[in-house]
Amino acid sequence: KEKEIMYRDLQEARSIQQRLFPDDFPSIENFQITGLCEPCYEVGGDWYDYIKLPSGKIGVVLADVSGKGLAASFLMSSARTVIRLLGMEEESPAKLLSKVNEILKAELPGSRFITLIYAVIDPKTGNITIANAGHTQPIICSDAGTRYLTVKSGIPLGIQEYEYYENRFTMKKGDKLFLYSDGVTEAMNSKQEFFDNDRLI
Repeated sequence: KEKEIMYRDLQEARSIQQRLFPDDFPSIENFQITGLCEPCYEVGGDWYDYIKLPSGKIGVVLADVSGKGLAASFLMSSARTVIRLLGMEEESPAKLLSKVNEILKAELPGSRFITLIYAVIDPKTGNITIANAGHTQPIICSDAGTRYLTVKSGIPLGIQEYEYYENRFTMKKGDKLFLYSDGVTEAMNSKQEFFDNDRLI
């Protein structure tokens, strides 16, 4: 009986968490954007979202709370609220991360942290501005090939006071930018082999 109740609770938690993800993809001139999250368990700590900025730019956020399960999903939900509220007022990715970090370092339990990457897209110029708080390095696919886009990264959110960096580059027509969490590269097959970075490329 207790297992049945726990299973129903987890299914309800999963349903609630799925509603925290975007219903559709933003329409933005000169860009196509899509996203997907498939938790390893019923619920998890990964999250992505799109933030429409007053200037017409679009913010794309991808975050990963340390740990798995209900605790991670609860912290993800709290962090989501903070990021969405501040993100609508602050267009600078680096300043946004610093502000969010200031709040989270007082709120998160000592054993928890959040890695996060935030990209702001300017549809008119094709410029991308990225700030990275300890998250996986994005991948760029262009005429020159597919490679990791090395962006200067800071520490994960919620640990200590920190000033984050901004990385800027321009996408050309046909280029693809891929943001992901380590749930992709650390996925294992039946032989306990990681999917790893080479397969991702």
